[in-house]
Amino acid sequence: MEPSRSCSVPALLLSLLTLATLMASPSAYVFYVGGRDGWVPNPSESYAAWSSRNRFQVNDTLVFKYNKSVDSVLVVGAAAYGACNVSGPVQRMDTGDDAFRLDRSGPFYFISGSSDRCANGEKLLVVVLAVRNKPPPPSTPAAPVTSRPSPIRYLHRHNFPGTRPPAQLRRRRSPRRLRPLRRRAECGGTPTAPSSGGGGASPPASSSPPSPPSSSASPGLKASGIEIASVVSLLSMVIFLS
Repeated sequence: MEPSRSCSVPALLLSLLTLATLMASPSAYVFYVGGRDGWVPNPSESYAAWSSRNRFQVNDTLVFKYNKSVDSVLVVGAAAYGACNVSGPVQRMDTGDDAFRLDRSGPFYFISGSSDRCANGEKLLVVVLAVRNKPPPPSTPAAPVTSRPSPIRYLHRHNFPGTRPPAQLRRRRSPRRLRPLRRRAECGGTPTAPSSGGGGASPPASSSPPSPPSSSASPGLKASGIEIASVVSLLSMVIFLS
């Protein structure tokens, strides 16, 4: 009784370690190969059918249960899997309760340690799917920036109707032309006309004194003198005749 109890201790410890590893990775699953039949030749459900109805991902675990006195599990390549070649396996498991962690994506090939049992259907091909990262949540689109009118235009449009827009208020006015002051002539009352030039004042009059009046009488004065002389001569004749 003691030897059998001591032999079951390592298998129990291995199972506990496997469960602890799986509990540390909540996304991993444990698959018991063959279901209730376990790892046997001529199972009630072929291992190909069992594998096809399951989905395996990285960090999942396969558990092989079998009679270790007559059987074992070999991890092999594709060629050895097809030919049931038991020589030179990649890995050998023979505890009767083996746990194999699928540590990568891609195919894994398992056969029995007995070529005869492998030929009777005790072989398994598992394809592990790649880990798919969860897509990032869609980013919230930024709200469109709406252009708002400037306060000056807003006040002008809504509070001061009928006024000119700010652009016209800032427009520079053209300078007004100054009208020249009229200057009176120094000799007479007739005002001088402004020059034809720009807004400047007319040039000042000459400072020379006015010329004296001519000694020759004007035609009007000459006519008056002739009439006076005629009247005087007529009066003289009347006085003489009287």
